[in-house]
Amino acid sequence: MIETDEPGRPAQHAVVLAAPDLSLLLVAWLDELIYLTEVEDFIPRRAERVDVASTTLSATVTGRRARPLHVVKAVTLHDLELAAKGGAWRGRVVLDV
Repeated sequence: MIETDEPGRPAQHAVVLAAPDLSLLLVAWLDELIYLTEVEDFIPRRAERVDVASTTLSATVTGRRARPLHVVKAVTLHDLELAAKGGAWRGRVVLDV
Protein backbone atom coordinates (compact mmCIF):
# COMPACT_ATOMS: atom_id res chain seq x y z
CA MET A 1 0.00 0.00 0.00
CA ILE A 2 2.97 2.30 0.60
CA GLU A 3 6.57 2.59 -0.59
CA THR A 4 8.37 3.28 2.69
CA ASP A 5 8.19 1.66 6.11
CA GLU A 6 7.34 4.75 8.17
CA PRO A 7 5.40 7.39 6.21
CA GLY A 8 2.95 9.83 7.76
CA ARG A 9 1.95 10.51 11.35
CA PRO A 10 1.06 7.77 13.84
CA ALA A 11 -2.69 7.32 14.25
CA GLN A 12 -5.24 4.95 15.75
CA HIS A 13 -8.92 4.18 15.32
CA ALA A 14 -11.41 2.47 17.58
CA VAL A 15 -13.55 -0.01 15.66
CA VAL A 16 -16.85 -1.47 16.90
CA LEU A 17 -18.82 -3.74 14.55
CA ALA A 18 -21.75 -6.13 14.56
CA ALA A 19 -22.90 -8.69 11.98
CA PRO A 20 -25.35 -11.61 11.85
CA ASP A 21 -22.58 -14.25 12.06
CA LEU A 22 -18.81 -14.63 12.32
CA SER A 23 -18.22 -14.92 8.57
CA LEU A 24 -20.00 -11.66 7.92
CA LEU A 25 -18.22 -10.12 10.89
CA LEU A 26 -14.92 -10.92 9.13
CA VAL A 27 -16.24 -9.17 6.01
CA ALA A 28 -17.37 -6.16 8.09
CA TRP A 29 -13.91 -5.98 9.71
CA LEU A 30 -12.12 -5.97 6.37
CA ASP A 31 -14.64 -3.48 4.93
CA GLU A 32 -13.93 -1.14 7.84
CA LEU A 33 -10.18 -1.33 7.22
CA ILE A 34 -10.77 -0.52 3.54
CA TYR A 35 -12.99 2.41 4.52
CA LEU A 36 -10.34 3.81 6.88
CA THR A 37 -7.73 3.50 4.15
CA GLU A 38 -9.82 5.20 1.46
CA VAL A 39 -11.55 7.91 3.48
CA GLU A 40 -9.13 8.65 6.31
CA ASP A 41 -5.83 8.04 4.45
CA PHE A 42 -5.02 5.60 7.25
CA ILE A 43 -2.60 2.73 6.70
CA PRO A 44 -3.38 0.05 9.31
CA ARG A 45 -0.39 -1.75 10.80
CA ARG A 46 -1.67 -3.56 13.89
CA ALA A 47 -4.93 -4.49 15.58
CA GLU A 48 -4.77 -4.25 19.37
CA ARG A 49 -7.27 -5.18 22.05
CA VAL A 50 -9.37 -7.23 19.66
CA ASP A 51 -12.48 -8.63 21.34
CA VAL A 52 -14.75 -10.92 19.32
CA ALA A 53 -18.05 -12.28 20.58
CA SER A 54 -20.58 -14.30 18.59
CA THR A 55 -21.69 -11.35 16.44
CA THR A 56 -19.64 -8.35 17.63
CA LEU A 57 -16.07 -7.13 17.33
CA SER A 58 -14.26 -4.26 19.00
CA ALA A 59 -10.64 -3.35 18.45
CA THR A 60 -8.13 -0.55 18.38
CA VAL A 61 -6.27 -0.31 15.07
CA THR A 62 -2.94 1.49 15.01
CA GLY A 63 -1.16 2.70 11.93
CA ARG A 64 -0.12 5.84 10.11
CA ARG A 65 -1.82 8.67 8.30
CA ALA A 66 -0.55 8.46 4.75
CA ARG A 67 -1.92 8.41 1.24
CA PRO A 68 -1.99 4.78 0.05
CA LEU A 69 -0.53 4.00 -3.36
CA HIS A 70 -2.91 1.09 -3.91
CA VAL A 71 -6.19 0.17 -2.24
CA VAL A 72 -8.47 -2.82 -2.15
CA LYS A 73 -11.82 -1.95 -3.74
CA ALA A 74 -14.03 -4.35 -1.82
CA VAL A 75 -14.40 -7.58 0.10
CA THR A 76 -16.59 -10.02 -1.79
CA LEU A 77 -18.82 -12.80 -0.48
CA HIS A 78 -17.60 -15.11 -3.24
CA ASP A 79 -16.16 -18.32 -1.69
CA LEU A 80 -16.31 -16.77 1.79
CA GLU A 81 -15.27 -19.30 4.45
CA LEU A 82 -14.56 -19.15 8.15
CA ALA A 83 -14.23 -22.21 10.37
CA ALA A 84 -12.55 -23.36 13.55
CA LYS A 85 -9.99 -26.05 12.82
CA GLY A 86 -7.45 -27.61 15.15
CA GLY A 87 -7.88 -24.98 17.87
CA ALA A 88 -7.48 -22.05 15.47
CA TRP A 89 -9.67 -20.16 13.03
CA ARG A 90 -9.11 -20.41 9.31
CA GLY A 91 -10.76 -18.08 6.83
CA ARG A 92 -10.85 -17.36 3.14
CA VAL A 93 -11.98 -14.13 1.52
CA VAL A 94 -11.79 -12.86 -2.02
CA LEU A 95 -10.80 -9.23 -2.43
CA ASP A 96 -11.67 -7.03 -5.40
CA VAL A 97 -8.54 -5.04 -6.29
